[in-house]
Amino acid sequence: MKIEDQVCDRLQGKRLLNLGITADAHIYHYQEQTPKNPNMHYYGYPQEQMPWRIYLTGKPSRISTNSTFAEDPAFTAAELGVMLPEDCTATRVGYNNWQAYGPEINLTSHVIYDQPTEAIAKAQLLIWLLENNHVTAEECNQQLKQA
Repeated sequence: MKIEDQVCDRLQGKRLLNLGITADAHIYHYQEQTPKNPNMHYYGYPQEQMPWRIYLTGKPSRISTNSTFAEDPAFTAAELGVMLPEDCTATRVGYNNWQAYGPEINLTSHVIYDQPTEAIAKAQLLIWLLENNHVTAEECNQQLKQA
């Protein structure tokens, strides 16, 4: 299985960061930029056309002093599972089709349908729980740090 299929997407990582998830991920999405022209990649392509890469062993090392990095966390399905409440789960319901189930809150439950990977389904559910104040970022950060 490709690593891209085991982590949340870049926008979800950025959203989780904005919602207060500060615990370090072990994997990051990143782009390299030059300081002289932050909109251009080293190879001369416009920044918006360059693919984001995944760095597998934590934050990218900043060996080169000629570049800066744009980075967003790429939380794995396991990391997301640790941050979710115990009564949340993700289930495969077909090829490239995942559903994530949230806790029963006020006699209703929230379901995320038709996500391509387990990590994306779990990230979407965690985002929903954080946005609707069913869990706090502090609780999630603590859970991940203890794991």
